[in-house]
Amino acid sequence: MTDALLASILDRPEDDLPRLVYADWLDENGEHERSEFIRVQCELAKLGDCGHAAKSLVMLDGSCNVCSLQRRERELLGPWKPGQYGENQFKWFVDNPVGRVLHAAEYAGPTIRRGFVESVRLPLAAFLGGACGQCGGEPVCDMCDGTGSVEHHCGNGVVNCPNGYGDDNEFLGCRPKCEDCSGSGRTEGIAKRLFASQPIQNVIAIDCHPVRIGSVWNWMQRRHEPESPHFVGQELFDLLDLPYAYVGDERMDAKCAPSEKEAMDGLSRAMVRLGRSLANLRPLEPVV
Repeated sequence: MTDALLASILDRPEDDLPRLVYADWLDENGEHERSEFIRVQCELAKLGDCGHAAKSLVMLDGSCNVCSLQRRERELLGPWKPGQYGENQFKWFVDNPVGRVLHAAEYAGPTIRRGFVESVRLPLAAFLGGACGQCGGEPVCDMCDGTGSVEHHCGNGVVNCPNGYGDDNEFLGCRPKCEDCSGSGRTEGIAKRLFASQPIQNVIAIDCHPVRIGSVWNWMQRRHEPESPHFVGQELFDLLDLPYAYVGDERMDAKCAPSEKEAMDGLSRAMVRLGRSLANLRPLEPVV
């Protein structure tokens, strides 16, 4: 039952109804705080901002429904201290493999809205996968699997791995198998797991920035330097719904937008398309 309810939320992230049906199920199964949290946040999303927080005001007398709901929202997340999570916040959104990646300090964490993760900020390599940062992307030795020793070819015990010798024929050993990538030299991205667990509608790649050329902002199709923040890889480039850049009548190896924000929004849509495709979810309808 719960898998079907969550699947409906993932399939229709723009719709409150599947979330409220799930909240009913949680209530019926004793998870009253989680149920109420979803309902409170759905109601807050409908009401919008009351403007009191911007004026450093919080109406404590119940005269402002938004202030009352915001206060209850914080209570439901659980007691917290600066730099820490509320007890329920940790249980609902952090204490799982995807949550731990998203809440790493350098990623600034996700945005929780309408009871679930709606928006995330993370490096492109964490989203797509890439060279392992722990071992520098160097695969483990294919002869000894990082142990530094192999069976003698005649079966006479164990000998040093041939790949472990340096230029002066001194045995240096082989790099141990990296725990982060299991020796493959690459880490798996979390895109598929992320979209299979939360109704994500926005992704911000914190290490990607379009390059301004003339009056437009561009994502490049080809890498022009080793660390190029405006190169997002062929797969995402193909999914960008932005027009190609032109110089005169010549089409460039770039897609462009009239502003930096529109370029970043275009990349976010491409990342959502890719994530939903990897998780076998239908494409989202374009926002009119």
